[in-house]
Formats: sequence, structure tokens, C-alpha cells
Amino acid sequence: MQPIDIALIVGSAVLVIGIVVYLIVQKKKGKTGCGCGCQGCPHAGVCGVGKDDKNPEEDTHV
Repeated sequence: MQPIDIALIVGSAVLVIGIVVYLIVQKKKGKTGCGCGCQGCPHAGVCGVGKDDKNPEEDTHV
């Protein structure tokens, strides 16, 4: 392998690890994956964000 190949592999690995760390930090902060709120989102019921804040009166399984 040439030095440029090693540099590209290391650079790609750093990029992937950086993205994974960023997503983990955003999830721990309670941010959504798309960066917008759940208001009007067609996937709001399945993303899992804000389940603790759900109004118990809205729960139909009680």
C-alpha cells in the first residue's frame, strides 16, 4: 500500500467515527435526527422523541 492509500483509509475512518459521535451526542441531547421538530412530521409517532412528554389523556391504551 502506498502512503496515499493509508491516508485515505485513516481519513475515512475518522470521518465515519466523527459522524457516529455527533449522532450519539445529538441523541443524548434529545435532538431529532432530521433537525426539525416533531410538529407535523409524518413519522412523529415512531421516532421515539418526546415519549416522556406525552400527555396521558391522549393515550388510547389506558
